[in-house]
Amino acid sequence: DPGYQTLCTYYLASAYLDLNDKELWNSLEKSVAFLQYFVHPNGTIGGLYGARNTEVYYPGGVVCLAHKNDTFNQIAGEMHIGIKNDENMLPQNIDIGNYIPLLNSYAFAALHFNESTINPESQAQNDYEKLFIETGLFVKKTQHYHAIINYKKGGVVKVYDKVSKSIDYQDSSYFGVTQSGKKFSSQVWNEIVTFENFEIKTAFYELNESSQSPLTTIILRGLALTVFKSLFLGNLFKKTIVKMLMTGKNRVGGELLRTFSFKDDSIVVKDHVIQPSDAKKISLGRNYKAIHMASSGYMLKQHLEIPEKSKFVSLVQD
Repeated sequence: DPGYQTLCTYYLASAYLDLNDKELWNSLEKSVAFLQYFVHPNGTIGGLYGARNTEVYYPGGVVCLAHKNDTFNQIAGEMHIGIKNDENMLPQNIDIGNYIPLLNSYAFAALHFNESTINPESQAQNDYEKLFIETGLFVKKTQHYHAIINYKKGGVVKVYDKVSKSIDYQDSSYFGVTQSGKKFSSQVWNEIVTFENFEIKTAFYELNESSQSPLTTIILRGLALTVFKSLFLGNLFKKTIVKMLMTGKNRVGGELLRTFSFKDDSIVVKDHVIQPSDAKKISLGRNYKAIHMASSGYMLKQHLEIPEKSKFVSLVQD
């Protein structure tokens, strides 16, 4: 997840400044090699295509290492433009749970920031295609657009206009509800989906919308003070919750066949939807999420700027 990866980079960079450890630097180089593909033309990063849907940028690590690596320098410059244009979530606008980590990262960035040394054009990349097989991420960049797709998350799409440096298109794949009221989606991450010939085939899965009650909150607080003092038991419980709410899947039937055709100045998305037999309603989402994450779902300026009609993407449904 690119958003969380900027947080990881901040922590690693903090440690690296103290330890000057070669292995830490190798990890940081791998981190920036990944992040460079997900910096959008408007100076934002991340979103529905990420594993956790986060769009929060933690600048500390990127900024403090801008003088040591050209790619860090480029990202710092591009993201700084986004910050100046009010495109990113700032500490004063975020919720209490994420306020301290984000504030610390901005303070760390401010300590190391030197505007005269960062250059967003220092290592601008040419047109390319990049595939991350394990994560399902596919990135295509032409002189006209910057498109990012996660084919293992139902083919969610995000496209930016490189000339106007604005968001052009976003869809979050399909969401629906059964006759009995169960909600389902094709956005649920499916590790077996491939992207051969730019085509995906995935299913629809039930959404788990469990929420905490006052009673479960009290129970969890009690466990945190007792049982979860055991690192093993705490981690075991965490893995169980993650499987239940995020990675576990309960198929409800149906199928989505989504095919992409890429040209230099256009993208055609063709969808063939076989609805679950007991589906009551199904539709294509724009900014829906199949899982709840505490660090996602914030309203950014770009969410209000998505045009009704895309300049680059044509959607064909049958």
